[in-house]
Amino acid sequence: MRGIKTTTSSILALGLLAGSTVGVAAQDEADPMAASTFTTQLVSEPEVTLDPGTRTTIVVSEWESSDPRASGTRTEVVGGSLVPEDESRGQVQRNAVRIVNEGGSWVGSHRGFLTFPDDGPPTVQFLSELVGEGGYEGLSLFHATTGNAGEVREIGVIWPTDEVPAIPDLPAE
Repeated sequence: MRGIKTTTSSILALGLLAGSTVGVAAQDEADPMAASTFTTQLVSEPEVTLDPGTRTTIVVSEWESSDPRASGTRTEVVGGSLVPEDESRGQVQRNAVRIVNEGGSWVGSHRGFLTFPDDGPPTVQFLSELVGEGGYEGLSLFHATTGNAGEVREIGVIWPTDEVPAIPDLPAE
């Protein structure tokens, strides 16, 4: 039953994403290592499969972005719920992600939550943090998915990894 709920939530999240649009912020064509902002959208229905051995949900989808470096085939392994599942309230997910295109690839995590409130539309809030490989080595990609059903925004930034600030230590107690 848990696999079915995770799959259902993953499909709902991807359905919410399908309504987003591609924007116009593009990368500097002269410098493949330049920072940029972008918007992105799901191109077609994702392929959702269940690994028979692990019962893990795998989602493969095609994405188009205003920065071609963020476009490509996106594969996600859905980590499922980290809190008790109650589809009428929400779900927390932590997913492994890989985006591949002709220029290179991005690998990292996609984590966030879905809500299904009684008094409003479903919402989705996710953040991806990926590092570049191949032609994108030395870059990081941050991507946010946020919004309500029918009004989801897909935005992001590509940034030189050596310019991404480290997470600071908390002060001593």
